[in-house]
Amino acid sequence: MDQTELLTVPYDAVLYAEGSDQYRDWDDSLKEEHMHALEEFVTAHITDRGPARFVQGGISNGSYNRVFRFSFDDGGSDIALKSPKPGHSAGTIAAEKVANEAAWLEFFKEKTTIPVPRVYSCGTEPGHLSPLKLPYILMDWVLGDNLRDFLRSAPPEKLLPTIYQQIASFYLELYRVPFNGIGSVVRNKTTGQWSLRRPLTIDMHQLVLGVSNYPTNDWPTRGFTNAKGYLDFVWDQQSKQLRNLRNLNTPCEPLSSEDIARLRFEARYRFKQLSNSPEFRLHDNFGFRAFNPDLDPRNMTVDPDTGKILGVFDLEFTNAMPAQFACDPPLSLFTVLPATALDTGYFAWFLQEYKPVLDQFLDAMQELEKLEELEELEELDELEELEELEELEELKLKKKPFGQAPLSTVMRNSWKTKRVWFNFGLNHSDHVDAIYWAVLHDLHLGGITPELPAEVKVEMESYIQQAKAKVAEHNDALDSYVRNERAGLILLLLSDAAKLINDLQSQLRLVTYFERTKAQLGPRQLESNVLNKCAPFIRAVNDSVNSDTFCSEVSKLSLQELAFCSISFSERQVQMIRQFFKASHVRAYIKSQQILVTDREEVFRRLDFYCKEDEKSPFRKIYDAARHAGKSTDAPRVATTPSTKLPTTELTGSPACCARTPANGESTQSTASLANLENRKRKLSITLDQSMALSNDKGAKNHPVSLQQLHPVKAKSMKDQYHEKYLAHQGMTTEVTNARDGSEALLTLCK
Repeated sequence: MDQTELLTVPYDAVLYAEGSDQYRDWDDSLKEEHMHALEEFVTAHITDRGPARFVQGGISNGSYNRVFRFSFDDGGSDIALKSPKPGHSAGTIAAEKVANEAAWLEFFKEKTTIPVPRVYSCGTEPGHLSPLKLPYILMDWVLGDNLRDFLRSAPPEKLLPTIYQQIASFYLELYRVPFNGIGSVVRNKTTGQWSLRRPLTIDMHQLVLGVSNYPTNDWPTRGFTNAKGYLDFVWDQQSKQLRNLRNLNTPCEPLSSEDIARLRFEARYRFKQLSNSPEFRLHDNFGFRAFNPDLDPRNMTVDPDTGKILGVFDLEFTNAMPAQFACDPPLSLFTVLPATALDTGYFAWFLQEYKPVLDQFLDAMQELEKLEELEELEELDELEELEELEELEELKLKKKPFGQAPLSTVMRNSWKTKRVWFNFGLNHSDHVDAIYWAVLHDLHLGGITPELPAEVKVEMESYIQQAKAKVAEHNDALDSYVRNERAGLILLLLSDAAKLINDLQSQLRLVTYFERTKAQLGPRQLESNVLNKCAPFIRAVNDSVNSDTFCSEVSKLSLQELAFCSISFSERQVQMIRQFFKASHVRAYIKSQQILVTDREEVFRRLDFYCKEDEKSPFRKIYDAARHAGKSTDAPRVATTPSTKLPTTELTGSPACCARTPANGESTQSTASLANLENRKRKLSITLDQSMALSNDKGAKNHPVSLQQLHPVKAKSMKDQYHEKYLAHQGMTTEVTNARDGSEALLTLCK
């Protein structure tokens, strides 16, 4: 069985949801005056182009950062102001992350021809922040189309060699810039000389962002001088993730929590053993080179007409690393990233499909190396004639730092020996377990997996028990968060329900609901279930808007009961509720519940049905917010995969709950709207995501492909799974179909 899709590392759902809340509160707080302040700030730092003007629509959101675009009255190139997003970027190391990126941009601009944007200003210290009170980089705005999107659009074949040769030239240039250790670059302000500070990797950032109370007191205070010191640090961080991430071993059918914990423990133990293999051992004698796991087409722009790469950006997690990392081939030239393939169980398919793409890239690199070799020979001949022996040796070392093997050859060897996947595990703790079981588990010395020592087995059993306790701790925290967020969602609905009650027809519908309930339960039970339950909540509203009281009382009530309560609310009380519980809780509720996409699309279908394409519907706002939440890719991830969207397939037909005949008095226009909805639903693609896709980071940088193309058998099985889920909901859909407004449907969905 392919277990890779069950072993993706899920970061703490509560932390991610709270971070998303923090980000949304910050985003909601940005007003027009903030943009004016930023315009003045940019004008003060770029003094030769006239007043700066914020470009309408000029906001770009990445996984961790937001970029604002500004133009100038007197012309000149546009400027980008980049800052970390509160809640989506680890606050304790945000300033360090920004400073590192600015330093690497300046370093690349000085030492290479890679087209990185020019940095005009960078502020990370108190008193030197942007008007948003955040660290910032002020740099050139990068023109062009996103290269990853361009490659996915099937560009003209004649442009591919041009594009690949440019990317290859970037790798070659970085390959030839040596460092004396491991870390991030920093320039001495007095001498202008470059040196190394401690490294900050994407894994380090992710651990702080996604693991509750993650310890950083043992992080290095300076750079590493050898590969062994850095490797020991990586082992330590992966071990801390294994033992501190509360929901790491959440059950995922067909595996139990104990099964997953056992697989993870064994994978980490044996992955570390592989570091002693000759093919995978890190050496100091090859030196150190700049390495960035995000140096790929999604962080580049291109001129679509010529294929010229115009910009390279997002260098915040670049570090000088053991040179072996720089000898690995790029893994991001295909429409699906390896992390996505691991998350979905299609890694074997990825290996097969990626090989010809990689060969085309390495052929382009080889052609470039041949051209450079001719130029090098001419330069060597000139130096030999001049007997400049010292310069001659320096040139040889610069051009061939690993002996005579060209970089393209070294990269082919890395792919062949699977060293690239061992290094992938070192640099991607999110997928170290999955990559071990997918590729590396049969690569032990002699091809034999050694028996686990007795003491290791004892330690593994102890870890399994600890993992179960951690999962329970996380679930308790998540339940508490969900209760609060569910209360916020229902109270948001309640504030709209109060307005809905003002409509006589809605009042009649509500009365009809209670009369039907009364007939089913009897008047005494109705009084007990509704009136008595409502009383404490009504008292809470009348007394004051208090978070704990609201959350306690509202969780006991259904949406209809809350709507019934709202009849007695004054407009002032409704406004108080609106202020206290913000619309962002709609998204938080959906995220924290970790609803699978198939279920989420069912939610959208029903909300869409009750909205009836009516922009004035009080539930339209809820639907729009929920739909936006389901599609957003600019936030950190919350559920079980740090990576992104899976393949899509189309589901024909529509659920029974969306098909009905017009009621008496219903307009033909409404009937037509429902018919349009039917057509739209038949075309609706169901994204088979395993989580709410908050990306990281990553979420925004991955792209769906056709599931049918990936695996037609699995596509069919996923359709069958969806229909099985739908049939299981039939008891619920009967009630939903009979509803005339959105309240009963939302009640069913929110229970």
